[in-house]
Amino acid sequence: MKTSTGHHWLEETGRLGGILEALLNSTDLGVIGDPYHTWSALLKEPSKQSQEFAILDTLFHDTLARALGNTFLLRSLRTINERLTLFRMLDFENPERAEQTCRQHLEILNRVMAKDALGARAAMQDNIETGRNHIRNTIKDALAQSYLKKR
Repeated sequence: MKTSTGHHWLEETGRLGGILEALLNSTDLGVIGDPYHTWSALLKEPSKQSQEFAILDTLFHDTLARALGNTFLLRSLRTINERLTLFRMLDFENPERAEQTCRQHLEILNRVMAKDALGARAAMQDNIETGRNHIRNTIKDALAQSYLKKR
């Protein structure tokens, strides 16, 4: 079980399908409305700074976990998010990445609201994989820049 790239842990546990099923069967999908409006507005007017985007990204995942009422998942996500905050801020300095995240989050929410478990799972896996790849590249770039500054 890897924890270095955050959401990869969630993917590797094989619980993603169960998590989505629980969310889709949740009696209160009302919590989805606020994130939906937030990400729709960000897509139309992405004026947020990278730090704000990183916080909103963290809150998005936190909201989905809270909607499940799963305290273990919530604690795990918060631990992962603490490790990734700086890298998320660096990642969201790229406007294309911020737009891509908006679109991915909206796709996840659309699929959840439609109670489309397979579509929601695919959208969430895409978000996890894309985020993992971007974080990995952001770490490499930061290390390379740090090395070059020392020379």
